[in-house]
Order: sequence, then structure tokens, then C-alpha cells
Amino acid sequence: MRDTCQAGYATIGVVSRSSGKRTVYGIFAVLAVVATEAACLPMPIRRDAEYSRVVKEFKEAGPLAQRTLDASGNVGWDADFAVAGGVTAHLRAGMHLTDARVHYADEQSPRPVFDYKDYTNISDIRVRDSVLYVLRVISLFQNEYRLTVYDLNRRAVVTDRRIALTDVK
Repeated sequence: MRDTCQAGYATIGVVSRSSGKRTVYGIFAVLAVVATEAACLPMPIRRDAEYSRVVKEFKEAGPLAQRTLDASGNVGWDADFAVAGGVTAHLRAGMHLTDARVHYADEQSPRPVFDYKDYTNISDIRVRDSVLYVLRVISLFQNEYRLTVYDLNRRAVVTDRRIALTDVK
């Protein structure tokens, strides 16, 4: 992340010194500095009671085994679960630049497990009873680690929290 920020500042310096029209480029440089600062500052993590509970539950949940998903050798998660009402839920999730989806046998379309953002990589999926814990990282200007708790019986996201990777490892 720091390399990206330093590259942004270097570009700003070159642009601001390269022109005779210092006022226009000076304004551009100030706006670029503000944008670079905003992109490079980490968001604060709220370590409240819910955060502690979710991290504890994630650590206690069992890891879901990874499998080869296709002939190209892409690895991810592919598993079936029995949920309330005798329905089967099928989870399919890749690892790199992808999402996770649950397809219930009584529904036509799969449901997303989390709100996908570009550059999302899934690090780990764990299961406890009928609850999925999906640990992912969104890597663009900085690494943002998120933990989604998805209840298979309720067919809904319970919570989606920004977390510190050191808290779950």
C-alpha cells in the first residue's frame, strides 16, 4: 500500500513542477494530494462486543475443505449443506477475484454470500452448524480484510465486518 501512496505523491510532484501554468497545476496537485491521502489512509476498525463475538466464532468454526473447481485447476470451495425444511444449499466460491454464492434447491437463482467488490480474494471459509464464515481481502490501494457471517437457514447475511487479519490468525 505504501508503494502505491509513494507513487501517487511522486506523480503529483512531477505534474506540479512540469508546467508554466503553476496556478492550474497547483490546484490539480492539491486535489491529487487530497485524493491520494484519502485512498491511502486505513479505515478504523471498531472492536466492539459484536466484533469480538464474530472473531471468536470464526476461530471456533471448522474450516471448509478446498477443492479443484474446474479443468484449469482453479481452487475454491464447492459444498452442499442440509438446511431447514429439508432443503439443500450448494455453496460455490473461488479464491481469486471472485464471489461466493449459495444456491438453494427450492430457488431458481443463487444468492450472493457477500456484497462483491472488485479485487476481492477469498482467504478462508469456515462452517459452524448452519452458519458460514467467509474471510476475504479486497486489494486495491490497500488491503481491506472483511469477515462475512452468513446464516444458511435464514438465507441472509448476519453481519459483514472489516477486521484486522491479526485478530483472526
